[in-house]
Amino acid sequence: MTHSKKKPNTEKTITLRVTRHQYNRVSQAAEDKNMNNSAFIRSIVDDKLNQQDTNEKIDSLERRLEKRIFKMVSAIAGLDENQRLQAKKKYLSNLAPKGK
Repeated sequence: MTHSKKKPNTEKTITLRVTRHQYNRVSQAAEDKNMNNSAFIRSIVDDKLNQQDTNEKIDSLERRLEKRIFKMVSAIAGLDENQRLQAKKKYLSNLAPKGK
């Protein structure tokens, strides 16, 4: 006797309740892109998640660039280690939001 193994289900269902206005907007946008509503919603979810990843990468890159630029400017200004640390402290305190 052979046992057949079921294929794992790789898709999951999410139920989403929307207003009639939202439904109409989604349906129209999906139609404009020649997609059904489900495919359109999946594309929106993917786009949003990819955008979050991209934003995190951009934030990380900005921090790295900021550090490198600070090091370059410090070197150009000829700051020693103590002066560089003082400049960094002043720079960071100027970035901090001022409490009232």
